[in-house]
Amino acid sequence: MHKNLLSYQCLKAVLEHMDANKRFQLAIRIPSIRSADRASPLRIRKLAFNTFGLQCNSETYQLGIYRKYLGVATPKIVDEENSKGGVQYDFNQFGFRDRTSQSTVTPGDVVIGELDVSTQEEHTNEQMRELERYLDYYKRNSALSSQSSIRRTQFQEEIEKTELSLEPFICRRENTTTKYESFIQLTTHTYPIERVRYTKKLYEAMKYLCTLIFGDRRLAIRVKRLEILEDPMIIRLPLNLSFKVEALKIGYNGTKTLNALTPIMEDWNVECLECYWIDNLDDINHPAFLNAKTLVFSNISYLSPWLTTFKKLQNRKILFKHAYAVFENKYYIHLMKYWQINGRDIGKIFSFCVTMKQSLEVKEVIKEELGGIEMENGTLIVSMNSYSSIEISVNENSDIEQTEQHMGEFTVKMEIVKRND
Repeated sequence: MHKNLLSYQCLKAVLEHMDANKRFQLAIRIPSIRSADRASPLRIRKLAFNTFGLQCNSETYQLGIYRKYLGVATPKIVDEENSKGGVQYDFNQFGFRDRTSQSTVTPGDVVIGELDVSTQEEHTNEQMRELERYLDYYKRNSALSSQSSIRRTQFQEEIEKTELSLEPFICRRENTTTKYESFIQLTTHTYPIERVRYTKKLYEAMKYLCTLIFGDRRLAIRVKRLEILEDPMIIRLPLNLSFKVEALKIGYNGTKTLNALTPIMEDWNVECLECYWIDNLDDINHPAFLNAKTLVFSNISYLSPWLTTFKKLQNRKILFKHAYAVFENKYYIHLMKYWQINGRDIGKIFSFCVTMKQSLEVKEVIKEELGGIEMENGTLIVSMNSYSSIEISVNENSDIEQTEQHMGEFTVKMEIVKRND
């Protein structure tokens, strides 16, 4: 049967409009399309990283160590860990937790926060003897006939935990291998679980996964929303990777996180920048904060002179989600007076979340302090100049906004609008 194959340019066009996760799967399984895949623009709606995993759109990719016991029953604790995708740390040949590679940085990696460079635990003979004493205590108490079934079950759980902790010490003492085989497991929502023998460190597996997905892209990857919340961590990326980001959400350490991300950002012209916590107001001077059209903050230190800095910002929209302690009446009154004196462009918005009690006070305070006039739709109007006014609205946030977006009960929105009179 005659087959009409897609031309290279047509294939690129098809790939460009395909879901990113489907592209990853096809490019891995069909080597002949990899060149077109790498040359075609890649668009991702949401991208988030953690130490040993990532989220791309609605799909997650998570790495862990899966342990399969040989000839003996799998301990309940290990069974539970396996069911969640395995543990996210390395083991040495005896089964001790291996910390030697947790701060290893390779070319292309992005280091977020201050890394834990603590040395490997010693695992002394005294620790082993202490575990053996605990084990003897739990066994003796579990055997007592006077114990209730609930108490006996609790002791049995402690016995299993202690025996599991003792295993590496016994293996080291007897110079034997562990009772289990280890595998690196890749867990996703959609695709079958994949396992390979544990011959490399977890960070190496994460590097391989990210290189397989993102490596050798000729164009900047366009990301609608990028989230970097874990701190500290190392994002294991390939060299020469670039992202064009529309909205960015970060956790703590504003400037440090942004500086760490700079090598992989095509530019800092992001539409929206969301930061969980601002403690150092100097962070606001970073180009990412200054250039963003919308700034969103979850929390800010009430000890900082934040209003002095924020009232001068030129960003079109600013939202505070949880700054209840910060937004006393005097602050937003001062801000609106500053706008009246210094002016701001039509369309400027400053919003902040308040409790129900605070929401009842806002309108009365604005009426009293600034002569605000309440309109039929419930909004307040405060005059600025001959061509603009400040429109203030107080609206209850939905359950979704409060739970999923972590906003307060009500949002006070102050917007500069064109005068209608």
